[in-house]
Amino acid sequence: MKIRKFLALALMLLVPVLMLQNCSDDDPAPTVENTEYFGTQNPGDAWVTIFLNTTSQFVMTWDHGTSLTTSDDVIFKGPFQRLSNGYVKMTVTSVIPTTPGIPANGTMIFYAVELPGKSLFIMPPSESKLGLITMNARSTKAGSNGTTKFNYVRTAFPTLGYQHITKDECWGKMDLNFNESAGTFSFASGGVAKTLSCAVHDFDATVACQMDPPSPFPTGLTIGTIASNGALEQTANIDNKKFTGQYTVSDGLLVMDNGEGSGGFIAIKENPGATIQQFLGLQYQGFGSFFGRNDANTFVLSQTACKINTFAPDSAAITVYEDVATDVLRNHVSYGLKFKSMDNGIIKGYLWPTDANNAPSGTKYPFVANTYDKNGKKIMVIVSGDEQVFPAGTRGQQWVFEFVTNP
Repeated sequence: MKIRKFLALALMLLVPVLMLQNCSDDDPAPTVENTEYFGTQNPGDAWVTIFLNTTSQFVMTWDHGTSLTTSDDVIFKGPFQRLSNGYVKMTVTSVIPTTPGIPANGTMIFYAVELPGKSLFIMPPSESKLGLITMNARSTKAGSNGTTKFNYVRTAFPTLGYQHITKDECWGKMDLNFNESAGTFSFASGGVAKTLSCAVHDFDATVACQMDPPSPFPTGLTIGTIASNGALEQTANIDNKKFTGQYTVSDGLLVMDNGEGSGGFIAIKENPGATIQQFLGLQYQGFGSFFGRNDANTFVLSQTACKINTFAPDSAAITVYEDVATDVLRNHVSYGLKFKSMDNGIIKGYLWPTDANNAPSGTKYPFVANTYDKNGKKIMVIVSGDEQVFPAGTRGQQWVFEFVTNP
């Protein structure tokens, strides 16, 4: 979404949107009145969310992937509540314009988890059919100058039959060079793009790394601008795509929406000293989304709030909520995980469903997890999936889990 478009919205609502202060190395809690986030969702839709913290109200704008068109945008407003279990409950009481199928009577509820001033992950109502919204905070471009190495994982998937196991990229590495004074950025290298089969190959050489060779990033070319609040916008013509994003500089967090029908991803600054052990012995909360497209090019989606508990030396268990509002979990584990390797902040391993007795049930699936760890605040974004046809007519099963430690 264009920045000027959202500023016009904010003025119309008479809401003074305050810029987030840059976090210091001591990572203090945000001291501003309001927090603003930008994010991406299937199949390339962009969102902006503002929490008006003094009044416990939110304003959220949904751009249907058409960043150059404002006539199809939808604005959601209403109260939000921070629940004792760490989730944020967002109740929709206003929809602008009035939109068929989107109620404004308080029955539509979004749930979120937040590391304030850093990242926000939102689970829309299941009726949206579009999956999780992955967001980073507006902040400042100060300190961005120079080259930063990122790991990324795809959280928004674009097309019918997207085969992220053996053909189409879903994770990788990229180096961005920021010119802070000029307010521009470029690719500093051609990047690395991989499928999930390549993640397995990295710790088990008997599994082939399968992938259609991607086009390398165009190095040296100024590809876009970075605004004073860290907002990114593409200016160069690359594959006829138009991306927008948000770089939260002080935390090395970057979200990019690749444009209409092209998906999006979260990138996190590489952490060469990271180990699996620093993410163990903890409980995280967040969401899981399981989706694909059917032969009519329509999304098939299920999603849920869930928690993940990590255990030494190298395992984890995901438990699904029966009711997140009342903090009721299912009485058994839904998924088990095995962490196999860590590469500068990217964890690779296997995930499998479990039965009612917590025993493994069925096939194990590869996953990659992009991680963040600063002053005890952690993020884990996991991408897994299956390319089998299940349910009937569905292709390219993409599974995304997004977790944060309780703020």
